[in-house]
Amino acid sequence: MKRCSSCRFYEAYYTKGTKRFSREPLGKCAKFRKVTENDNGCERWQGRMGNGNLKRTAAFHYLRKISEDLSQIAQILEEDAEERREEEREKV
Repeated sequence: MKRCSSCRFYEAYYTKGTKRFSREPLGKCAKFRKVTENDNGCERWQGRMGNGNLKRTAAFHYLRKISEDLSQIAQILEEDAEERREEEREKV
């Protein structure tokens, strides 16, 4: 029987440590809506779509886009702050 941790319905649980997230030996089965261990298996197992990296690839894409957007916002705010400082200097 194939392991739950490689099933498309399995969602792993993570705990936040001081420097990183750690994968727990438990997760959630979305098919049965229950907590299950990584090594369990069942007759309803289904492989992940594609090569299994589809969600990860999408997450990296969106994180990259968000990072670019945040960089642009930071640049706008820095330029705005610099303009305000220059205006304050001119007033003195």
